[in-house]
Amino acid sequence: MRLRYQCTKLLNARATGAVYRSLPVIRKIRRLARWAVVVGLAALLFGQTQLGRALLMGGFFFIVFFRLFGFLTGLTRSLGSRLVEHEHELVLTPEALIGEGGLARTRIAWEAITEVRLEKRFIVLLTGRWNGMAIPRKRLDDVPDDSLVEWIESRAGSPAPSPTSPGGGPMTGREDEVVVSFIPTVELLMAATRAVMWRSGASVLNILLLGGMWAYFGLLPWIRAMANPGGSAVVRGILAVLLGTAFVALFFLEPRLNARRALASPLSRGRLQEVGISPEGVRTRGPIAECEIGWEAVRRSRETERFFLVFFSRSSAFYIPKAEFDDSTMDRLRRLLSEHSEFRPT
Repeated sequence: MRLRYQCTKLLNARATGAVYRSLPVIRKIRRLARWAVVVGLAALLFGQTQLGRALLMGGFFFIVFFRLFGFLTGLTRSLGSRLVEHEHELVLTPEALIGEGGLARTRIAWEAITEVRLEKRFIVLLTGRWNGMAIPRKRLDDVPDDSLVEWIESRAGSPAPSPTSPGGGPMTGREDEVVVSFIPTVELLMAATRAVMWRSGASVLNILLLGGMWAYFGLLPWIRAMANPGGSAVVRGILAVLLGTAFVALFFLEPRLNARRALASPLSRGRLQEVGISPEGVRTRGPIAECEIGWEAVRRSRETERFFLVFFSRSSAFYIPKAEFDDSTMDRLRRLLSEHSEFRPT
């Protein structure tokens, strides 16, 4: 089965938002937020003005926040990526879901699909508790949604053809290709995520955004509470500062959260990951998915103390641990990166 659609930055941002809203944890939080609005309205009807306002403001805040956060995240990544604004084709085979579009090719084993959800604009395929992908419904010509969802659900969770990768075997080296194999760990992923964050333009934006949220939700309520002291003013001020500080702490906890999300599935934990760098491009292969992109999609590459980073958007990159290389192989990799990308060594 083949599905074709034109991908745009706006469509990609909406797809990211649909996936984010479909995550099990986010669905539970949004459900609690809706109940908070209902209880807040009931409290107002029974004369509990302060309680009703607090529940309404909290409920509406979380409903709007979780609706916009995924969209803005996807929009930020799309604006700095060369992988969108191309015609995309999805090929659904009995073994895997294959995506081809413009400068990239991906392959995901059906074993990785844990849940299928039919949203208003997208068919969302979740690959665990924290990740997924979305297929736009309106862009699919002559393919009924019900039959497509039924076809996908019948194959979701099916065993992969190989215990090593969806491709059915270890990665074979191409001419003049550097191939590295390693087993991701939480510590390794945390270090790689930090390295990517501090070398991307989005990190500065995140700091400014979270700093502004801390000032709005923490500092300003504290100043207001201190300006009008009362029985509960100090308590309200302390709670406001704690809430604002929690938003800022999310930025520094993100590397650990991302690492745990990536290794949350038993299909990924403790399994071999392979990365290949060649004159044709970059390709990665894991136990449930593989990806290949051309150099035209690579924005830049960087070398840090522990990693080589290949950025395919402003805030996303492939990481290659330097501990897996000897000196001669590392020199070959530096040569490939400098010849085909904007490379900056340590």
